[in-house]
Amino acid sequence: MKKHLIKLGFILVNAFLIINYTYWYNLPGVSFGSSTVSSQYTKFEKLLNDNYWAKITSLWSSDQILFENRIADIRSSFIKLDNNVVAKNKQEVGYTFTDIKNKIRDLIVFLKNIKINSIPVIPNVKLNEFAKEANIWYLTYYADFFEWRSTSNWDKFSHRYFSAAKCNIPLDTMMQIWIGGKSLLVKVNDRPNCSRFPDIIDLTHTAFDYLYARYEWKQKAEYVVLWKIYDDYYKMHVPNDYFFTANISLQWKIPNSYLYNESMHINWMISWDKKDVTLDITTPSGKLISLKKDVEKYFSFSYLMEEKGIYYISFNGSNKFKIYVLEDSSFAGKKFITQEIPKNDTIKVIKDSLGKWINGYRIVIKWDNYNIATINYLWKNYVFSWIWDMVIPEHIFWQDISNIKFNLNIKSTKTITGFSHDFYTEPVTIFSGNVGISE
Repeated sequence: MKKHLIKLGFILVNAFLIINYTYWYNLPGVSFGSSTVSSQYTKFEKLLNDNYWAKITSLWSSDQILFENRIADIRSSFIKLDNNVVAKNKQEVGYTFTDIKNKIRDLIVFLKNIKINSIPVIPNVKLNEFAKEANIWYLTYYADFFEWRSTSNWDKFSHRYFSAAKCNIPLDTMMQIWIGGKSLLVKVNDRPNCSRFPDIIDLTHTAFDYLYARYEWKQKAEYVVLWKIYDDYYKMHVPNDYFFTANISLQWKIPNSYLYNESMHINWMISWDKKDVTLDITTPSGKLISLKKDVEKYFSFSYLMEEKGIYYISFNGSNKFKIYVLEDSSFAGKKFITQEIPKNDTIKVIKDSLGKWINGYRIVIKWDNYNIATINYLWKNYVFSWIWDMVIPEHIFWQDISNIKFNLNIKSTKTITGFSHDFYTEPVTIFSGNVGISE
């Protein structure tokens, strides 16, 4: 009996690495006769709370029914386990425990595979609210041995992702890392050995290399715990060979994550000479946008991400790749530093063909900062952002603006990765004034 109870506690506590956190989802109340079973039922509730709240709070009604049915089934198995523990039926305890473990695994697979439409965000917060505290920890990086192994939340580990292993914060949480006056965000989807190394943050090579020289192990760093993201979200650059079936090679370091109303720039090389290239974009609301260009060899597409959620991009019928557009309010609580950024005396705005039959306007600033532009036109304000150039949709201007000026204010902030949400300096104004369309 004791052996089975120890095994039950070990699997459910250590396999899922449960931590203390405020409950948001309450399982149906059950009065158990065994305190051990009662505590494991509570820990199962915390498993859902800590790791899958984003999915459960956004379920469609049909998925909600399936979820509740699975929960009811697991609850019944816990009741059966409790009865067998109280009756000291050792053999049935073992059978029921295995049944519970399998049902929990089935529930997790279900939650990881369903799709949600939006990323829940922290309400009533300001984008530039300063973090109230930062914590000193030790920064290390994973060994190559872990490549493509499963993490604690059942993600697949790879050094090409921006991810981390950390004890004592919820899985699927974004965390801001600071070292040497530089900062970036990583997704916590794994745990180190928390009994041996409770005070380290293990980073992938991709993340660590932006912050410090490798092979100088265990550097002191700060971290700030931020917000939760999709459990199946991977922060990464788009693999440069992902669209090889369309004979297209990507420029390195194109982000897969953007902020709302940010411009996505995709730079590529085609392996054939002179071809019609189509970039197909499926928006979170299901709209299909096709940008077409006749190209010789090198080319680029730009597109304004006007919806929050998951986009899919593909070229000429190739496999689709996920692109995430995140809420900027999700980044409240980050730590910032003050840093001077040179001002621009003039700004060039040009009319630009985004694809055949699709036009827009482009603000040109050839810096790798993250820039936020506020346009005031006919008593309305529009906010857009970008790294390098920014695309403005043609439809915000209600008339031909070839000879009309509008007010433009641009704030700029530093990022070391090319991901806009990694900005870490307080935004400063680099341009403010009236501009027109450049020839």
